[in-house]
Amino acid sequence: MKEKIDFIKADRWKQIEVCPVCGCNDVIYKKKLPYKRYNFCDEIIDFPEEGINISKCSQCSLVYKNTIPLKNFLSKIFVKHEKKWNSNYNYLPEVKLINNLAQKDNFDILDIGASNGGLFNNVHTKGRCSALDIVNYSGIEKKITGEFIKGFIEDTDLNWSGNRYDIVTIFDVFEHLYDPNQAVKNLSKLTKEKGIVIIETGNIESYYPNKYGTESWWYTSLFEHHIFWSLDSLKFLAHRHKFDLVKCLYKRHKNHTYPLNEIKKNSKNMIQSSKVILHELLYIPIARIKKRNTILPRNLLAKDHLQIILQKT
Repeated sequence: MKEKIDFIKADRWKQIEVCPVCGCNDVIYKKKLPYKRYNFCDEIIDFPEEGINISKCSQCSLVYKNTIPLKNFLSKIFVKHEKKWNSNYNYLPEVKLINNLAQKDNFDILDIGASNGGLFNNVHTKGRCSALDIVNYSGIEKKITGEFIKGFIEDTDLNWSGNRYDIVTIFDVFEHLYDPNQAVKNLSKLTKEKGIVIIETGNIESYYPNKYGTESWWYTSLFEHHIFWSLDSLKFLAHRHKFDLVKCLYKRHKNHTYPLNEIKKNSKNMIQSSKVILHELLYIPIARIKKRNTILPRNLLAKDHLQIILQKT
């Protein structure tokens, strides 16, 4: 039985009145999430009575939730369920990209949101391998040759060495940000001149949110996801903080790089894929006739993520 957390009190929520990137309060749309609670591991987290809305900024195109959990509460949940973020993913495509961008064998690399350090299993450099995360995950100390920086990337008082990095990676973190501008200011501090930042995050303009609405996308249904990016909104933020956009790739989530193989060898993934097909062909049309909102399950084949390569100018 899932444990239910009292998340209704006002001191558990943060209200977002203006766009977290540009400060604009004019929105293209505001849509309500079609459910009343979050499920996070074995927790049930009830929404406030008024529910949770998602808005799209008319100036920079960022999509953001108008009500998000306070940072301290989110940290407690993450610490309690730290095993959720452990990954067996091998990062081989990302490591190949990193090596091509580095063009030397002694580059310094910082992984933000490093979890248990999976990226460093296959990164080979004579330089420093460092990590930044809000939790010091078990095993990370054996995989880093540089420093561990504890905190959020948007903290104003990051405690670090001051020695900058050639490459900074930030995979599946941008959707968690509370203060994107401070996060990119910190990325600029952490990155050497002409250094590279590699970002991966969900694409709010991908097929399913475009077709069925942002409020029906599985990605926006997650407790820990606060803001949702498109190429335009990422360009806006990058240029504001003097980063050049070098390349953009539309791709699957990193854990679904080889989805056909995953589906074939894993019965759970076969069931998941079948649910997506049935949900889209049968359940959604019926729900729309009855004027009910619904969430489409995660599709392992969907290219619903962006990979952005930035260079510090």
